[in-house]
This record gives sequence, structure tokens and C-alpha cells, in this order.
Amino acid sequence: MKKPIKFGGWLVDENGNLSNESESIIITNDRLIEKDWFHYFRSFKKFNWNHFFPAFLEACERSKIKEITFKI
Repeated sequence: MKKPIKFGGWLVDENGNLSNESESIIITNDRLIEKDWFHYFRSFKKFNWNHFFPAFLEACERSKIKEITFKI
């Protein structure tokens, strides 16, 4: 089992759940495939894509998600 890993303020747990404590955001692994995450986070004034994107990809890998369609 993989250990939790951090990317900036994002934490990916061993099951692929993604969270950001400072923003009070939790994305459970069953919701990673929702296509509006990128669209939603574009509305944040100061959003660090350099931290989110690798965390999101790691969460998908741990959740065994191979393909996602998303809205931008």
C-alpha cells in the first residue's frame, strides 16, 4: 500500500482521496471522474495548478482511473 503524499497543500491518501485542508476541499476517489473539477477550480482567484495537477494525477493512479473527460 502506498503512503499518503503531499503536493503543496494537496494530500493524496493511500486510497486516492484528494484533499486540501487550507481550502476545506475533499474530493473522494469516487468523485475524481466528475468532469467539472477543472472548470470549478478555474473560478478560484489564486489557484496553484502546479500543485493540483500532479496531485490529481496521483489520486487517479491510486484509484485505478485510466481515462477522464473534463470540462474546461
